[in-house]
Amino acid sequence: MTKTVSARVNSSLHTKLCQVCNESGKTVNEYLNEIIDKSLNGHSEANSEAKTKEFKEKIRKEIFQNLYKEFGLEPKEKSEKEEALEDLNDFILNGTKP
Repeated sequence: MTKTVSARVNSSLHTKLCQVCNESGKTVNEYLNEIIDKSLNGHSEANSEAKTKEFKEKIRKEIFQNLYKEFGLEPKEKSEKEEALEDLNDFILNGTKP
């Protein structure tokens, strides 16, 4: 079931809204539904990107820990460990060998 929501906006805001909708290929109704949903449910692009980055970092750390454990590559000093993690990260992301 849907409900109707209305708002009074000035002419310039309405013009901008119509332009954005035309450029995105969406109706005003579709566009406003998305905006309201993102606003109320916290699905903003920045929030989504931050969560994605956080998730990738968590997965990367887990992969490193598993690789070190699997191959017995536990550096003795923290600085060596950090350097090894950076080398491994570069290799995974860029194919660059240390």
